Amino acid sequence: MSDRESLKDRAKRYFGGAFSEMAVLYGNRRATVRGCGKILFYSTEEIRLALRGRELSLRGDDLRCVSFAGGSVTVVGTLRAVEFRESGGTRP
Repeated sequence: MSDRESLKDRAKRYFGGAFSEMAVLYGNRRATVRGCGKILFYSTEEIRLALRGRELSLRGDDLRCVSFAGGSVTVVGTLRAVEFRESGGTRP
């Protein structure tokens, strides 16, 4: 193995670990979130997810979690709002 820093390590250093948590919106119909520790709250109007040191709230209509595996969550429905909040703790 080379002494050179890997591309992943360089990206982490440059972006401050931004690749460990990521939210991708597909219009207002689907969201995929990486880096989720657990689902904190679940209803058809709001789904709250625990990330490192913060929460992600997805609000809308007819929301459903269709996948939760390996720290990745996919939510479908009609998204109306996405909000990050500081949780004061660390990822569970």
